[in-house]
Amino acid sequence: MPPDFIIIGAMKCATSTLYTQLSLQDAVFMTETKEPNFFSDDEQYANGIDWYLSLYDDAENHHKFLGEASTHYTKMPKYGKSLDRLALHLKSDTKLIYIVRHPIERLISHFIHDWSQNNITANIDKAVSDYEELIAYGRYFYQLQPYTEKFENIAVLNYHYLISEPQNALSNVGGFIGLDSQPKWGESNGHENISSQRLRESRWRDAIVYNKAATWLRHNLIPQTVRNTVKSYWQMQSRPELSATTYRDLVKVFDDDLREFGALIGCERLNCTNFTSSFNFVKLKTDVTDSIK
Repeated sequence: MPPDFIIIGAMKCATSTLYTQLSLQDAVFMTETKEPNFFSDDEQYANGIDWYLSLYDDAENHHKFLGEASTHYTKMPKYGKSLDRLALHLKSDTKLIYIVRHPIERLISHFIHDWSQNNITANIDKAVSDYEELIAYGRYFYQLQPYTEKFENIAVLNYHYLISEPQNALSNVGGFIGLDSQPKWGESNGHENISSQRLRESRWRDAIVYNKAATWLRHNLIPQTVRNTVKSYWQMQSRPELSATTYRDLVKVFDDDLREFGALIGCERLNCTNFTSSFNFVKLKTDVTDSIK
């Protein structure tokens, strides 16, 4: 069976948190791998649609709703084939959930993520000019508008609402996907994938530090203060700050996109200044009239 709903992004907007909470609901089955990326990544898509559908084979009879979460689906232009592939294999009434946060906050979190993965080595101001995805993935109208031409049921969730009122936000999502009963926010370790706690990747460090002998020595003979000091060499010491010029330029770029995004979601005059509190959860009205398949 194909999924009933998909969390399509955006990157660094608490998609992992929502994925975890939905997976805790009795009626919901989420793929074991949080991000299958089937419709976006060529190597995954090459596995074939039967492989993708097999990800739901473990769903039991009490699981009435099947879902997944892949932020690559709203990462244009890098993954530009996602929408056409989704439209080819899924029905137009498949429910899509798009989570957004203040675009500059999202960009900074994205930068920290890519810094920890060694994908970016430049400082944040230079990275903004050198890595187009830092801006592109936070241009929400650019990413979402094409979906409104192919899919009938799209909801937009404000990250800031999800973090500040998690139970209410989860109830909105549950109602959108069709849960019969009120979903309950479950116990977890808090907000998943906190960027500020990331360690920069290092294969040689992990090979040395995380073997069994080193792990025993580390936990039994080395004081926590010493371990924290060593760990700090691979951690970003402080949250990166944009220069005034870069920040001003980003506000202009994002405000232009948010003006159109606000019109799309029925939130007039949306911009970087009022983004956080302008809306909570919105179900879009789309122009799709015919089923895709």
